[in-house]
Amino acid sequence: MFASIVASIVPYTESTASADTTASYSLNGNSGATITMGSTVSSATLSDTSLADVTTNGNTVTVKGKDGAVGVVEVTVNGSETFEVPIGYTTFIFNDNTLTVYEGSDDKYEVYGIRNCQKIT
Repeated sequence: MFASIVASIVPYTESTASADTTASYSLNGNSGATITMGSTVSSATLSDTSLADVTTNGNTVTVKGKDGAVGVVEVTVNGSETFEVPIGYTTFIFNDNTLTVYEGSDDKYEVYGIRNCQKIT
């Protein structure tokens, strides 16, 4: 009988990312999002300020889409954690067995929160 062992050696480096992995993220329809971090937010920046505004208060980040804006803005919190927020799209939010649809502009769509999908044959 022949046995083989395959091993991978990965160099250890300490993460420079935030130790905060307890972030919760919820869309506010198709007009923004609320992000709650496990600790105080030191900074929050947007990839495109023409689409939305961002404010912080303690451990909460609020992203509010601008009127008429359509697109996806990336929010970087504390310089390391990023979140994508759809603005103005028709947005489908799946939460367990419920589906919520926020009608947006044009024929652009964003699907959010699909989990545990199974192919039915």
